[in-house]
Amino acid sequence: MPVRKDTSVGRAPPMRRGVRCLLVLLIPGCTALKSTDIKTVVPVRRAEAGRVVLAPKEEYNHFLRRAAVLIVEHTANGSLGVSLDSPTLLTIGEAAAGLLEENALAENRLFMGGEYGGDSATMIHACADVAGARRLGESGLFLGGLADAAKRVKMGANAPEDFKFFFNFCKWAPGLLDSQIADGQWTALTGVPREAVLDQDPFADRGKLWRTLGRAAKRNRV
Repeated sequence: MPVRKDTSVGRAPPMRRGVRCLLVLLIPGCTALKSTDIKTVVPVRRAEAGRVVLAPKEEYNHFLRRAAVLIVEHTANGSLGVSLDSPTLLTIGEAAAGLLEENALAENRLFMGGEYGGDSATMIHACADVAGARRLGESGLFLGGLADAAKRVKMGANAPEDFKFFFNFCKWAPGLLDSQIADGQWTALTGVPREAVLDQDPFADRGKLWRTLGRAAKRNRV
């Protein structure tokens, strides 16, 4: 599947920054959280499903550099997560033709979740009533339940922007992520606002969420 190889964005000229600020106000699913707005984020000692981990400053893997990653699985078999702020040029409908025909969900932006997974897609949301979804720890977030989500959007029970789609995922070998957190390389966070996780800004600046959450964690550290 064709994907955008480099989603990093340089410093925009003044007119473009102004246009982007206007678009953030107009596009559903776009937020502009500041670190001072986030009072709930605190660093913790280990990863769990539903927590967010921040890459170290010295991480140079393209998919992990300045990444804020939502952990969706953390077991004895290893860890899986999705990078939160790397929009691709595609919608989920364009990437998976025929999957969501005649459904507004097809217009949702597809985000690059990581480098592993072949051609897999993941859907994250905060809708407890969606059948077939799996709860992600105590975060109030859920994974999966696409068939019911599509029905609910078609009926008007949910808005399309309630659901965020990711292509592929990040992966750690058994025990590796906890070891990297214990060594101070990666930072695990609890209390990340759901609106930060589900933000679907198609013009997201790669690394902005990483900086925002990192600053909030330092400010709120007990």
